[in-house]
Amino acid sequence: MLASAVFLSALAASAAAQNYNQTFANGLLAQLNNLGFTSLAQAITSSIDTPGTQALLQNVNGTSKTLLAPTNQAFNGLAANATTNTTLLGDRLSYHLLSGSFPGSSFANAPNHTIARTYLSDPGLVRLEGGRTQALALANDGGATRVLNQNTVVTITNTTSYENLLIQVVDAVIDTPGTITAAFTTWNLTALPTALNSLNFTTPLEEARGITVFAPNDQAFQNAQSSIAGANSTQVASVLANHVINGTTVYSTQLGNGAYTSAAGQGYTFSSNSSGVFVASGGSTARIVQSDVILENGVMHIIDGVLLNTQSNPGAASSAYNAYTSSAGQGAQQTGGVGASPTETGPVGSPSHSSSAFAVRMEVGGTVVLQGVALLAGLLAGAALLV
Repeated sequence: MLASAVFLSALAASAAAQNYNQTFANGLLAQLNNLGFTSLAQAITSSIDTPGTQALLQNVNGTSKTLLAPTNQAFNGLAANATTNTTLLGDRLSYHLLSGSFPGSSFANAPNHTIARTYLSDPGLVRLEGGRTQALALANDGGATRVLNQNTVVTITNTTSYENLLIQVVDAVIDTPGTITAAFTTWNLTALPTALNSLNFTTPLEEARGITVFAPNDQAFQNAQSSIAGANSTQVASVLANHVINGTTVYSTQLGNGAYTSAAGQGYTFSSNSSGVFVASGGSTARIVQSDVILENGVMHIIDGVLLNTQSNPGAASSAYNAYTSSAGQGAQQTGGVGASPTETGPVGSPSHSSSAFAVRMEVGGTVVLQGVALLAGLLAGAALLV
């Protein structure tokens, strides 16, 4: 009861200067305390004036929403700085609020995913096109409902509600997405970052706003060594650029819903069958073995082959990127899942416009870039350097 009184006092003081429904927030607090989520209530209290917690409180009532509510044990497992840094704590709390109702029964069955839009928008942690808020991937996996892309397995263990709010109990505090470099480490990818670093292309990828990366795994690079070894520097640059869509974030649920172009100005086609979902560029096809690795500034899909498309069209890529960035302006917060599950069979995409800035960096690099591309060709020819 003392904890509730302290929280209500802090909430009242904050509400006087902020724009959210204090009556609703008070009722939610009471519900959380009654359910035993005292650590979550305390987290909201301690971060009440941070932008992240304000975003949660301003958006939690009204239309249907879903709150992922970590247990007290989940909070006990956090490092000390995860709760003492109130700004970071508030940001993480905003990543627990989903725009729309997401009962476990609505989750796609793995390996397909459901993509939800959250209220995490801190520009220090989210750099998506058009100022969009960060996304979260969910799935039914072996009979359990999971939150994906976490350092530990995160499971939804129970469900309750408060007015419009669906409360999904989770057994861990959800981590916010990191950089593509961090994702490479998490998913044990060494060949691709080695190639990118040799060309100084990692920083441009991390600084871009809205990227989709088809990331070949290490075995894919090893299998492609003989094909890449005979390519000239321009062809190798094109191959690398044909793994990136710059200017738009394309989750697995959207791959069959539109036409996309690589950073080298080349189109993709997508297909699916009982073996999985496939991406093709030029004459090369690869299977997506892990989709929807959420990044600070986009998404990464891990593939089992290198897309050996040596063609490029910088003009098409540049105009496409401009089109995507001009149409990605801030809009209303999306409610419900992003896209739809990729269930269509056969080709479901065709060449169109989509991205350019990364391609422009690769094409307009002068001697330094060409030397870097030559180094990339050498790296691809040496298995010991890649695996």
